[in-house]
Amino acid sequence: GHIVAMTGDGVNDVLALKESDCAITVKSGSDVARNVSQLILLNDDFNSLPKVVREGRQIINNVERSASLLLVKTLYTMMLIVYSIISFQKYFFIPIQLTFITAFTIGAPSFILALEPNNELVKGNFLFKIFSKSLPTAITVVFNIVMVSIFSKLFDLPYEVQSTICVLLTTITGLYNLFKICYPLNIYRGILFFTMLIGFILCLYSIPEFFNIERMDSVIGILTFTLTINAIYIYKLINYFVTVIFNKFDSTVEIEGNIYDIKKVYKFKKNNV
Repeated sequence: GHIVAMTGDGVNDVLALKESDCAITVKSGSDVARNVSQLILLNDDFNSLPKVVREGRQIINNVERSASLLLVKTLYTMMLIVYSIISFQKYFFIPIQLTFITAFTIGAPSFILALEPNNELVKGNFLFKIFSKSLPTAITVVFNIVMVSIFSKLFDLPYEVQSTICVLLTTITGLYNLFKICYPLNIYRGILFFTMLIGFILCLYSIPEFFNIERMDSVIGILTFTLTINAIYIYKLINYFVTVIFNKFDSTVEIEGNIYDIKKVYKFKKNNV
């Protein structure tokens, strides 16, 4: 059940080399060994293989984490475009606001995470794993914006206020997703996450006009806080069901939470409304 590599340089190694998933030999090996191998080490040194394995693990694992961040924006953008067309509403963001969201939740984090040393074993299906991590966040973002849209119609909120709340909720959800991807935090990932969080807060309070964001008032603050708390519960619910579904196709996808915890959360909410 594992991907197996075999190293060898002689005729006696040929059968094992042929049976393996990846056959590796050296330049000075026998002709038969070189013919059946996928990799030939030109420096004639098998000691270089641990470095090759470490580099391969770093690339695959870091691309998986970066892709999980990047895919979130692609998924919720597609869903929001469809919702905007169906509901005959103006799109919820303008380009400079998307720059604000992307800078702190996707752009800088994905670039920095791609450079981190990572020697974890490569497991499971790449696509299943990145979709299981990105889909709950994307659906939560769409849920938030649908709720803001409903509130805007009920209370006749201006477009600028609606757009500001959408930007704040999307950024907060993105930062929560970044925290989950960075967890468990080490010095490297801890500095990354808190730098993004502090940068978000500083830009929000110092230059909101540059990003076409309304300054915080009681209406924006109360709505954002209420919907943020609700979004955490929604995320946990969606994340549980998404990981359960993907776990059926790929057992390496871990099921996060359980249905009993979800029931407790909603019972608590119901009793404390």
